[in-house]
Amino acid sequence: TNFGQNNVITGVDIIYYILAVLSSPRYRSTYKDLLKIGFPFVPKHHSLRIFRALVQKGKELRDIQLLESSFFDDLSSKLRNKNQSMAKTSLTMTQVRPKAPTIAKSRGIDHWNGQVWINNQQYFSGISEQVWNFYIGGYRPAYKWLKDRKGKALTTEEIIHYSKIITALEETSRVMNEIDSIDFFTP
Repeated sequence: TNFGQNNVITGVDIIYYILAVLSSPRYRSTYKDLLKIGFPFVPKHHSLRIFRALVQKGKELRDIQLLESSFFDDLSSKLRNKNQSMAKTSLTMTQVRPKAPTIAKSRGIDHWNGQVWINNQQYFSGISEQVWNFYIGGYRPAYKWLKDRKGKALTTEEIIHYSKIITALEETSRVMNEIDSIDFFTP
């Protein structure tokens, strides 16, 4: 698409545009068969306004997924102890599972409460069910990252890194939904 001399489009703009398009849940659903065989259709757009909006969303996704976004500047750990007054105990991973409150389970209610337990005393809090079940390339990163460390002690840096992963997944989901609100193709 030719937008004229004053509206220069760089190669990086095109990469961000493609990243945004390929991250759209609506696009992925519509073209899932082409994506499976490796021949995705990337629509070109004749509107500079829409093109630029998608470039901006693609850049935002890149920054989030490389953990370079400002969302990570004031990030605190999501790790909690079962007993808040308890001194810091072992951070050894013995389990990876969501856990509903005991009262709710005893009543037969198994709802998501945002807790992912790593041992009998500690859990990560504030993890939405959507983030826990978010798939990238056939994997659930929120689950897989913890599972890969089962039986090992988590360092402070790993705890902070996992909190960044959770934030990145939350923000990726938000941006993907914003991309879907941009009318960039008609299936």
